Amino acid sequence: MSRLITHLLSRAVPDVQIESARVFKAANIYWFVVEPDHYSYWDRFRKIHLNWKRIALKYKAVKVSVASPGFCPAFTSGEDLFNWMFDVLELTQGERNLLLLCVRYDVKGVDPF
Repeated sequence: MSRLITHLLSRAVPDVQIESARVFKAANIYWFVVEPDHYSYWDRFRKIHLNWKRIALKYKAVKVSVASPGFCPAFTSGEDLFNWMFDVLELTQGERNLLLLCVRYDVKGVDPF
């Protein structure tokens, strides 16, 4: 699953090189972690995808994550995190279905590209 997330987030900000991206969960809060430079990535993401904040608030993002520069919006459910990404990146139904399938079955080692 993380390879697919890495691919999608790389495509979302093509001028920032990323090595990996994954879902991180702590204290029932979910967000994407991007390596090697998480903060620079999310700063650039916010400048490219101007609708990120409106959509984050639609899915009830944790307010401090929205107000903090260089952070990925954080959500109280993984479903809201993925729905936010789907909407901001305007993913096709096929991309959404593939990612949800990987999440549901936690498919390891699958490289769909």
